[in-house]
Amino acid sequence: MIAALDAQLDELLHPFDQEAWAVLPEETRTRLEQDVECARQRSEEVHRLSYLTLRERLFVVQALELGRRLGIDFGTQAEDERIVSVRNDIAHGRPVRSGADVIDALAAAERILDSIREALGRS
Repeated sequence: MIAALDAQLDELLHPFDQEAWAVLPEETRTRLEQDVECARQRSEEVHRLSYLTLRERLFVVQALELGRRLGIDFGTQAEDERIVSVRNDIAHGRPVRSGADVIDALAAAERILDSIREALGRS
């Protein structure tokens, strides 16, 4: 569910490329440019915002006020932090704090994903 949310946020941000780029810290932009260049050297074409982390995507969503602009409920800051924390613990092989945290993160991710899909007219 969290991976699906991450992928949906990636797709959602592409039309806002210039705006997103403007709100990213310089060190993030530099890292993304390096990642894109490495991909090109491997004959791969990947959108520069696709290299954002989940935390960075959620930051851009908040910074650009996309919830208000698109009519999407992106949840609370606490939910975002829980989603990212659970995702990072799992991705890095660390034990999660509690099963309740995982359930809460998955429920929040599902609700946000449903809100995005509803606002964009997808099922």
